[in-house]
Amino acid sequence: MLLMDESFGAIAPLTRAALQNERTAENGIEWVGPASFGDQYGVARADGASGPAGVVDSLDELSDFVHEHPDEATCCGDAEFMDRQWEAFQDYYDARFNAADVYRMSLASNYVNVAKADPCNFAEVFTTDARLKSMDLQVDEDTDVYSTTQLAAITVHHETAEAHPELGEALDEETVISLNGMVDIDGLSADEAALYFLRQEGFIG
Repeated sequence: MLLMDESFGAIAPLTRAALQNERTAENGIEWVGPASFGDQYGVARADGASGPAGVVDSLDELSDFVHEHPDEATCCGDAEFMDRQWEAFQDYYDARFNAADVYRMSLASNYVNVAKADPCNFAEVFTTDARLKSMDLQVDEDTDVYSTTQLAAITVHHETAEAHPELGEALDEETVISLNGMVDIDGLSADEAALYFLRQEGFIG
């Protein structure tokens, strides 16, 4: 983590341990975790996709797929991903899509269109988005770790951390996708979803 040093106008590195100690001393807050999930870019396809795209389960399989089935190599992505990541991603996995088969659209449209495989068999997604589950999408394994994993960490009061040191480990990717679905799809508030999780896991009565 990097914090701005106002006195020198420079960015100075601050370790997690140092930050934790500082915040604990000031406010009685501790970091629990890191959790066993992160939220980062992913590439998904319809879970029941037919044809050659339906057997692509990891990103290192994209290179052979693109070369052997160029007409099936279609991808949707939003402007940020396409502008910042797309060229480097293709180079990283040696999977060069034809420009005419790459579609720019809103992030929300990515999920809808890849779920019906029209106009794209693959799409940029985020790995804890609830629509992965509700639309039956499969995130292809990032075999060679192109996308940086940003593991989440939970901040809790010191007493809670002492009573439940396992709290951070209880949040995994599948759980977070389900909790996000409660908010984004079922209409619960974030507080209601959090209370459900805490009660379900036995952290509160």
